[in-house]
Formats: sequence, C-alpha cells, structure tokens
Amino acid sequence: CEGNCPYCYMDSKKEVHYENIIEKTRNFFKDMSSNELPYQVALGGGEPTSHPDFVELLRVLKEEFDICPNYTTNGMFVNQDNLNEILEATKTYCGGVAVSCHPHLLGYWSSAAEFFIQKGIRLNFHLIISDKQSIDDFVDIYNLWKQDVEYFVLLPYGNQGRAEPKEIDWEYLVQKLPENQSQIAFGANFYPYLLKGVH
Repeated sequence: CEGNCPYCYMDSKKEVHYENIIEKTRNFFKDMSSNELPYQVALGGGEPTSHPDFVELLRVLKEEFDICPNYTTNGMFVNQDNLNEILEATKTYCGGVAVSCHPHLLGYWSSAAEFFIQKGIRLNFHLIISDKQSIDDFVDIYNLWKQDVEYFVLLPYGNQGRAEPKEIDWEYLVQKLPENQSQIAFGANFYPYLLKGVH
C-alpha cells in the first residue's frame, strides 16, 4: 500500500506483497467440504488491488470455490493501468466493496467510489472515528454520499501500527449522529462505547 496512513493497523508498506497467493488460496480451500467453505471472504491490506494477482484471486475464489469475495480499498487503484480490469472483476465476482475514507486520500477514495457507483457495485464506506474533526468529516461525507452508499461503518481509532495515541470523543459523536441511523454501522471495537447508549 502506498497510502502511508499513520494509523494503519496493518503497518502496511508499499514494497511488500504476499507471494503465491493463488496457490496458497487453492491449497487452503481445496480439501474443504461444501459445509466447511465460507460463503464470503473479506480481502484487506493495505491496498489489496495493488497486488499483481488481485483480479485472478477474485476469479479463483468465486469460480473455483463459489466463495463471494469482498474487499476494502483506499481507492489508490484509480491511477493503475488495470483500473477497468479491477472494476469489471469487482462487478463480476464481488458482493460489494468497502471504501476507506481517509482524509489524506480524498481524491483517490472519492474517485473510486464514483467508479463503483457508475458500475452499480454495492458500496460501503469505512470511517475512522476519534476526535471532533474526524466526526465532522464523517458527517460531511454522510450528507454528501448517503444516497449512494449502503452503510457507513464507523471504526474507532486504534493505537496500533504506526498510530499515535488519540482519544475518541464518544459524546460528540452521539450528538452528531444523524436522526435516521439505518445506514450507520459500528465496528466491533465500538462495543464498550455502545454499552453507554446512542440515543
């Protein structure tokens, strides 16, 4: 991944790709019965679309194992030469896409979201929540994109990877949540906060 997000929980770097992912995928799933195979898998990263075998991996999962692949992207693939190939494979093989709405990558993720919308691909947004600025950013994104995005998944900022410590302003988030919360989902790590209540 080339995003260099300071809070990346995977601590992803741009130089590293897992090797032999097609062979490893086939070996992992080949001996599973139909009762053991998952219905879906989620591919993450960093940025999974940057892997040279990404499109083939989507095909192998769906065509060879009948597993529906989904993935999370920061949208940086919009400048890749194989943009159309990624979009077509996503439309053909995937159940949907989660777009990470990192503020410093706005140009990438918003362009990617537009491409997904044009192709009729199911779309969710992932937003990292911490301070008031991140919450205000979420509200702006929600108001701008709520007609085209299925769910806005709020993920609490975590101090891992390259992340600096930061507090989550839960009370401010509760004040700013839209009245209709049918498109809002909370990441599992928000569970202790949700015990305090939303409305």
